[in-house]
Amino acid sequence: MTAVLRYVDVGTQAVWNYDSPLSHETAISTSVLSRGSITNSHSRRHQSSTSSSSILQVNEDVFALIVEELLEPKGDTDGSLKRLSLFVEDPRPKTVPGFCAALLYLPHVRSIKFACASHGVQWGALKRFLSFPQVKSISFTASATFTYVPPFPEDPSSTASTLEELFYPTPLVPKLPLTMTSMTTWAQKVALERDCLSALVLGMRSTARSLVLPMMTAPLRAMAEADWPALQDLYLGGSFPNTTDRSFETYLQSMLPRMPDLRHLVAMAALPRANGSRCCLLAGDPSPSVLQNLRSLVVAYPHPSDPIFAIPFPDLTHLSLRDWPRHYNIKAQIDLGSLWTSPILSATEALSLLQRVHAPRLKTLELVYSADEADTDLLVLVAQSFPNLRHLTLHRYRRSADEIVDHRHIARTLARIPTLVTLQLHLDFAGDPGKYRDATERTRDPTSDVRRWPGRLAQYGWDILGAMAETCPLLEGVALLRRDEVPPSLWLWMLRGRQEAFCAWIDANW
Repeated sequence: MTAVLRYVDVGTQAVWNYDSPLSHETAISTSVLSRGSITNSHSRRHQSSTSSSSILQVNEDVFALIVEELLEPKGDTDGSLKRLSLFVEDPRPKTVPGFCAALLYLPHVRSIKFACASHGVQWGALKRFLSFPQVKSISFTASATFTYVPPFPEDPSSTASTLEELFYPTPLVPKLPLTMTSMTTWAQKVALERDCLSALVLGMRSTARSLVLPMMTAPLRAMAEADWPALQDLYLGGSFPNTTDRSFETYLQSMLPRMPDLRHLVAMAALPRANGSRCCLLAGDPSPSVLQNLRSLVVAYPHPSDPIFAIPFPDLTHLSLRDWPRHYNIKAQIDLGSLWTSPILSATEALSLLQRVHAPRLKTLELVYSADEADTDLLVLVAQSFPNLRHLTLHRYRRSADEIVDHRHIARTLARIPTLVTLQLHLDFAGDPGKYRDATERTRDPTSDVRRWPGRLAQYGWDILGAMAETCPLLEGVALLRRDEVPPSLWLWMLRGRQEAFCAWIDANW
């Protein structure tokens, strides 16, 4: 069961909006607390109150009235309230002790989400949330943060909690509050966010199971000095620090071996054009027992010599060697291309990397690379090395602008994968009008390449499906990336047994 709690402070009026999809036995589904009254539109209760205009002064009896029927499960614990979303819509920074008071009456709440708090949630208030042992998960949306409202945490080691999950937004470029624009330099802002995250993250090091953090401000140095015995999911996104200091690479290499139960690892951070380069997630000759429990590994701009790819992965089922942002977006958009570099693997580098990968249970593979003389050898290796491969996604970029892509040859090579169920291909065809080229005028002409391209792309897809249908009996369909429309890019699907192609599935993560 989920609740959404919304607080709006507009001048002299405070509104508490409680909106929850409850079970049919529970009468309360919407309650609104305004300055002079409490209105419960679905329950039998309706009474007035003299509560203050500030949510901080709401009487505990009000919370008791709102959540009265949620205090005890109705026959089974699955019906109890377990998730709480908090929206603080106010242009002024504030604390949230009122929300903390509500938790006294919601003993089954496990997950809390902060949203619409662009000026932040005070550390003191957040620390109070952490003091409730039933709270196991805290998440912040892109419109909320906790790092820019003083006073700030002083001693990270003293902030122990039983938190298991932390989801902190990982935008490409951190959206630091306007209130601090004239107060500090960019480097100081980044350091402040890192210090605040350190207090929260290190406090949960013994219980953490899932962490979603921005690579730029994650407290990697402090994390590398701690053990993470329960951590199963680690997502590091956004972008790498825009600095010549490569210490973050050393911290990553020291940190990952201290996560013995890690199941899912995502290192998907953009590389600044000024000084960005590939990094290795592990160093030297790691023990074969390191990361032995990995089920899923996603790496943007992998280093072909990274020792992580020499570790046997007996249980790995998903591997993605990709880009971030998408290489075709960086090539096409001036704003992205001026900020980020995109050193995708060459076919030769990808071949060298995959030759070292031992993952007999791999079911899903995504690979982004630029073609060279090793192109065919790479596709043959993919077809032969993973006997349980079910889903394959390839972003193959031409070696030169005048290269003619032989899609039938690619299809015949991949037809050696009899277990394949779905195939998604971005083959960077020479005739692709592109997603961001100026095609406004050309789209009005029915004979223009823009208007005719979807039909040509679909025919390429049917050619590929036809070439693979006999030797790939499980193949359900082939998809080609369509980039001639406005963002986002879509996959154009050709399915076995259907007469027409159709667009579905946005290309993930740009």
